[in-house]
Amino acid sequence: MNGAATGAASTPLPPPSPDPPTASNPIRPLATVEGRNGEDKVSTNATVEARDIFPDGGDEAIVRISRPAIDGYVRIDEWIVVCRAAPKLACSNEILVASDYWRPTLTFERGAIVLTKGTGGEPPARVLGRHPLIFK
Repeated sequence: MNGAATGAASTPLPPPSPDPPTASNPIRPLATVEGRNGEDKVSTNATVEARDIFPDGGDEAIVRISRPAIDGYVRIDEWIVVCRAAPKLACSNEILVASDYWRPTLTFERGAIVLTKGTGGEPPARVLGRHPLIFK
């Protein structure tokens, strides 16, 4: 079924950590993949984490993708894609959630990612606010 996910109260998402899960950081990285350019520099990094962010009883896969910006500026942007297994395997669109210069506070709330002012500079206006998770 396509459409926005349903969810309960706000669930904050801490930054990814290579350390084992703890009470303060319950996310367990499942995999990390790095893409390299011809000069052997990391160009894309993807981390997959499992976390139950919706009250459906199962974990969702949270995919964090870091890659150079494509608008000509020198910075790394971070995107999130959320995937679920039920009622059928589906993933959301990519949602821009951070860059080298700004990092909003990210929470999951009622089927959406909500980004509010965080640290660093001011993010683009399109970044802040509620971003419904539409699974396709």
